[in-house]
Amino acid sequence: MFVESVKKNLKAYGYIATAEDDYIIDVAIEKSQHRIKAFTNLKALPEAINHIIVDMATGEVLQAKNAVGALSNGSGEVRSIQEGDTTVTFASGGAGGDINAVIKKLMNGHFQALIHYRRMP
Repeated sequence: MFVESVKKNLKAYGYIATAEDDYIIDVAIEKSQHRIKAFTNLKALPEAINHIIVDMATGEVLQAKNAVGALSNGSGEVRSIQEGDTTVTFASGGAGGDINAVIKKLMNGHFQALIHYRRMP
């Protein structure tokens, strides 16, 4: 259930997940569920926060892929070179924007919503 949703999210962010990514997706889902349980002190997670689990797992996978260089966000591409007085212009992230900001938002952007589910230990 979560694996297919994470794969759809990854596709929306420009990464096509393969069968080889299933393991890392499973680990990311478990890690996300654990983080939410630790934050909320719940033993079982309500269905209403499934979208948060999917977003956090998507962020985990994108972070792992970015760390090993499997993502390209356009940074580092040379846009133009001028030889007289040596000018090199690099392309910006373009439409993809800053992938690190996206990853941070996916992984940590939902804790405000989780406060509603938080319980005393």
